[in-house]
Amino acid sequence: MENITILCKFFKVFYDVTCVFSDSNYLTIALYFRGVWKVHMVLLDVVK
Repeated sequence: MENITILCKFFKVFYDVTCVFSDSNYLTIALYFRGVWKVHMVLLDVVK
C-alpha cells in the first residue's frame, strides 16, 4: 500500500508540471526549472 501512495504522489506532481508546460505558449526558463525541480525533489524523496 505504501508503494501505491508513493507512486500517486509522484504522478500527481508529474501531472501538475506537465499541465503547466502544456498550458504555456511561451515556456520560460523559470517555469521549466521550477517544474523539473519539483519532479526531481519528489524522485529524491522516493529514493530515501
